[in-house]
Amino acid sequence: MHPNIVSLLGFCYERPHMILVYEHVSKGSLDDYLGSEGKMTNLTWAKIADFGLSIFHPLDHKASTISATKIAGTQVYLDPEYERTHKLKKESDIYFFGVVLFEIICGRLAYDPVYTNENEKGLAPIVRQHFAKGKIREMVDPNLEEENTFTLSKGPNEDSLNTFLTIGHRCLVEKQAERPPMKVVIKELLKALNF
Repeated sequence: MHPNIVSLLGFCYERPHMILVYEHVSKGSLDDYLGSEGKMTNLTWAKIADFGLSIFHPLDHKASTISATKIAGTQVYLDPEYERTHKLKKESDIYFFGVVLFEIICGRLAYDPVYTNENEKGLAPIVRQHFAKGKIREMVDPNLEEENTFTLSKGPNEDSLNTFLTIGHRCLVEKQAERPPMKVVIKELLKALNF
């Protein structure tokens, strides 16, 4: 198991209850931090969870499609192509990861009423609209725009932020085939971090 992915330890199915048991994440989850003024400034890279296909189908594995008519999950994270085809692919995980990237950069959960009042599918379609209009910077968390612990300048490094926004947006394209593979996403995130 990858050290940055929360491990599923087991499950229990005692009718009518179904319970998943994950490893304990002592510092809480991302939704504990998003929208909390004091906590966002202390946010460091945390483990991620719910990357089913990425776990079950490694990068070098060719069979990467599962047909499913019913899956569990929150609508705002759901791959739009899955809704049409009922086929989950590794690219579905890329989409979900893109939503999480934008939750971090925007400082709000994907299902925050700020987004769902504008579009029932939440954050992702609004990101695509803002990106198409060249207004994606308007969505960046104002606290992030103020913060920079490494230089005397105000706000994040422009190259870093633009690289992050661009790769995050590429993860959210509607067609699975047009999304980057995870190795490209990681490469771009490392580039953003190095800026």
